Amino acid sequence: MSLKMSFWVRPSQKNQDRKSPIYLRLQLDGVRTEYYNNERYHESLNNCTPASVYNGTNKIILEQRRLLKQKSMKQRRRNHLRSKSAIFCNLLQTIMSNFFEDVQL
Repeated sequence: MSLKMSFWVRPSQKNQDRKSPIYLRLQLDGVRTEYYNNERYHESLNNCTPASVYNGTNKIILEQRRLLKQKSMKQRRRNHLRSKSAIFCNLLQTIMSNFFEDVQL
């Protein structure tokens, strides 16, 4: 694991114009490096950022994701069982109503 390093060279205003290609390139490299290290998730790092792995906060993030996934799966299972029981109850009600119609005739 390695963090991409960027060197922020701040040219002095009297020596270099802020609109020069070199200055703009350095600024672009800094923005790209910031994004790569702190915002972009890496699949090889369990979808964590390099900065979170370097700082050690990735374990907390992974645990929070695990708990959220567990909670989501329980909710999905509960919703699935509710829908199955609703279908079963409707089916049972239809069968019973048909049965009692036959019995009354």
